[in-house]
Order: sequence, then structure tokens, then C-alpha cells
Amino acid sequence: MSLHEREVTLKLKSRPLRLVYLIRNRDELMDAVTLYTHVWGGAANTIFPVPENEEEADTLRFALKSINPDYILVPREGIPSYVSQVLKQSTGLLRPISSPEVQRHIQSSRSDFLLLRDGTVSHIGLICQKLYPSGLNKSNICLVESGSAFDLEVALQCGIPSQPYRDYLVQYLAADVFSCPQTIEQLIKLSLLLPRSQVVILGLVTNSSELSDLFSVVADAAQNAQKRGIRVHLALNGKLHLWGSLDETEAGKVQLDQLLVDKSILPKGESVGELPQTYHFGISRATYNKNVLHRWEQEFSLTKTKEQDNKTHPGFTSEDVEASSSV
Repeated sequence: MSLHEREVTLKLKSRPLRLVYLIRNRDELMDAVTLYTHVWGGAANTIFPVPENEEEADTLRFALKSINPDYILVPREGIPSYVSQVLKQSTGLLRPISSPEVQRHIQSSRSDFLLLRDGTVSHIGLICQKLYPSGLNKSNICLVESGSAFDLEVALQCGIPSQPYRDYLVQYLAADVFSCPQTIEQLIKLSLLLPRSQVVILGLVTNSSELSDLFSVVADAAQNAQKRGIRVHLALNGKLHLWGSLDETEAGKVQLDQLLVDKSILPKGESVGELPQTYHFGISRATYNKNVLHRWEQEFSLTKTKEQDNKTHPGFTSEDVEASSSV
């Protein structure tokens, strides 16, 4: 058999879109988190601030080359010319975006999904319905109520689900809901309760010089959490304070082993390129003190999931569910 007559077998694997979202302020950061919460593979996508000078633009150029995104989501205005030049050199397609477009996309109506050159951005709620048509009786999905001074910190940990998507997760995928934290100590405890939280880094930016109480709270939490296999550190004004200590370290120079991450508990065999069926909702909590976790759950008034009803998914029309098969 000649070379051109030989059979070749290709194994193809679908993957989510690789997205990069450029932001200019806190509001746009929340928009990016909101969109990624509702996109298949969103947690693996990247958010970058719009560079403020040419040196930062060079850093963005290197990052884009490494990520090789499919699309780069950019503000509809306010992009400096030196940033535009970097974006033109990238292989990623530019897609201007605005807050109203994000809000329309997350409401689950297929007619309002973000348009791309070759289709639309997926909605994870519709994909989950195809994967779990009968729902789940148990999962490690945790949601947190909004309405505190720490909404941004909570959002960066567990996303910003829309009300229809939140209702779906609670009623059909057995998600639990925690009340919102009101103090830094509660925020740390809540971070430790969320699935996969083996390392918690509390990030703060402040001009205050009175920080002794902050270091004390973080250090106490770090000491108690360490006994249960959880690592707590403080990131203050761009510097990392391991275990809440007064000694500061350049964040970019910290290695994984310095955070004392137990690599054996990290998920294995997963990547952004795998099929959604291979994803799961958490790992074993064998390293946690269950009595302490239960006490904290009571402190946060854990809301138990409602009885499942597999007839109609909240917030999603039958037309949307039908159309999701082509997403």
C-alpha cells in the first residue's frame, strides 16, 4: 500500500472557546466574571487590565502569544493606540463588548447570546441541562448570597450567576446557598467552605497604616486552618504575607511549594480541552475537620436544596433547551 492510500485515524476532542477579556475598571471586572460564570470553561479563561503604558502592553503581547485565545473581548471605547497595535498582532479575533450585552447573554434566551463570527457564545446552563437531564441529588456546588461589602471577593471565588441560573443550580443540581459574609473573619471562613479551597489568599489594597488587627485575624485563621490541611495567606498591596506574617514576599516570586499546597489532592487528568462530561463538582474533603465545617455551615445559615422537579427548568424555555443541543 502506498503512502497516500494509508488510512489515518484522527481522535478529535471538543474544547471551550479560549477567551481573553480586557477591562478598565471594577465594573468591567464584574462584567467579565459574570460572563465567564455563564460560559462553558469560563473559569479557565483570562481577565487582563487594559495596559496603561507601552511596557504593560509588551507584557500583554507576551501573554496573548502564550494563551493563543480564540477571541479577545474588549471595551467598545477607550483602548489606547499602543494597545490596539498589540491586539492586531494577536491571532485572536477581536469582539467589542459592553455591559448590556453581557446582561442579555446571561438571561438564557438564545436570541440574546453573544454573537461571534461563526456562531454564538455558549451558555453553561443549557449545556448542563443536556448533560444532566434528570438533575442531581447531590453535588458540591456552593453559592453565596450577594449584598455585602465583599461581593467582589466572593465573585472572584464562585462567580456571579444570574437568578435563572442560580435557581437552576439550586433546584436541579443540588447546589447549597451560604449567606453573605459581613466581616473579614467570616470571609475567610466562607472561602474555606467553598469546594476545592485548599489554599485561601485574602487580597487587600489599602492606604491604612493600622493593620495590626488584620495581621492578627489572618494569622489566627491560618494557624487554625493549617491543622485541617488548609493554607491561608494574605496578599496586601501586591505583596504576599505567607500565613499572615508581617514579612512580605514578591507575589511573582512565590513558588507553589511555598504555599504548601498538597499536590496529591489537586484534580488530575482535566484540562480546558476535555469534554464537559469529564468535569466534576469537587474533590474529597477528607482533609477537613467535619465538625468545624458543620459549625461554620450553621453560622452561615446554609440553605438546603429544594425538592427537584424535572419537568421544566427555571428560567429556561423549552425552545432554549431544544436549541442547546447545537451549542
